[in-house]
Amino acid sequence: MKLGFIGCGNMAKAMLGGILKNEICAKEDVIATAKSEASRENARNTYGIWVTADNIEAAKSVEGKNAVALFDEKYTFPWEEFIENVVEEKLYFIQKYFKVVDEKGKNFLYNLLELVRKRKEDKINIARFAYLLGRMEPKVQRGEKKEEIEEKRDLHREFSRKMYEWIRVEKDAKELEMAIYLYVYTKREKEEHDGVNE
Repeated sequence: MKLGFIGCGNMAKAMLGGILKNEICAKEDVIATAKSEASRENARNTYGIWVTADNIEAAKSVEGKNAVALFDEKYTFPWEEFIENVVEEKLYFIQKYFKVVDEKGKNFLYNLLELVRKRKEDKINIARFAYLLGRMEPKVQRGEKKEEIEEKRDLHREFSRKMYEWIRVEKDAKELEMAIYLYVYTKREKEEHDGVNE
């Protein structure tokens, strides 16, 4: 197995340490990118891996070039599956929902994520998941038009139905988990860039 890390920050270093320590992958089969020469040198000396400043070089070094791995090996998807199921289906729908129904904020999404992550540990998590989805129903805001209220309610019903369907099928649940991570990280990055905190 070959692994490529775009960026060699704290998260990548933590994963690298675990991967190499547990011999999941040989250091000769790992490549990472880092912006600064000091970071590249540090990663080379610490882990003995190949480190470059060029993301394209790193991506091209992965055999087959038809997969993406995010965070760890659990989240490895064939490229088409990642684009179609994670990004275009699940991430798009999460973005659509929270663009219209944004009053709940990220806390509800973090709670959903936690229940998705622990779905196998306890069957009661499915009931908690359904309960949390029910609590997410949008509230009527002062001055909202009837059409806006109905649009939010319809979207919420569709959101709840899809979330419940996705958590019950392992493949979909894994894709949903990744889509939520991507949404949270992109939203956090945008907020940090814009100087906004929720």
